[in-house]
Amino acid sequence: MKRILLLILLLFFPGLVSARSKTSCDFTLLANLKKMASNVNVTYTYRLIDDKAYFDVTLTNITQDIYFVDNNNGVKYYYGDTNNGIITLNDYISGKANYSFYSNNGECLDEKLSIKNVSLPYYNKLYNSDLCSGIEDYSLCQKWITNNYSYYDYFYKIKEYRSKTNNNSVEEIVNDNSNWFDKLISFTLSYYYIFMPLIIFVIVGVIYLVKTIKFRRDRFEI
Repeated sequence: MKRILLLILLLFFPGLVSARSKTSCDFTLLANLKKMASNVNVTYTYRLIDDKAYFDVTLTNITQDIYFVDNNNGVKYYYGDTNNGIITLNDYISGKANYSFYSNNGECLDEKLSIKNVSLPYYNKLYNSDLCSGIEDYSLCQKWITNNYSYYDYFYKIKEYRSKTNNNSVEEIVNDNSNWFDKLISFTLSYYYIFMPLIIFVIVGVIYLVKTIKFRRDRFEI
């Protein structure tokens, strides 16, 4: 009976129960904090030093109510570490970087809000080398690639691509010649009623010309 009365009270007086997260954080406040975290923008620039790429990652819109952890090294960064909510972290290498955002608000302290990831591409120092000469449009001959191949694997894939490209070129030439011959045959068959009289006329003319020349030659010999 007590359980039924309690259920009725909860149904008719929902205000008696406060909306809280598992860490006793008000859901409305938590939603606002998550929105703050989602507004953080992550961008990067790069520098090339001795044919190696180094990335500088910039995070903007950091507020006093949130902090974040660089999961690459476990370092925490607060609003006080930023310049008006902007902070740049230097010298990342190619790969993935990700950041976990937490609440710095006293009522929801350390509540996890979100995670942001950034993919840092691999610099292809061979993109402008002789290996890529003539195949600059090939994906592995771009300045930035998504996979960090060893030199052997990279060389093998380039060689494989060149071989495939050359074979396709030969097939295209053969197909072009075959298509040209097929078109000629098709055209001739389609208009044979025009070509046949012309061919017969030419043959008859050649025969007549040969006989005339032979007749005149025989007459002069007599």
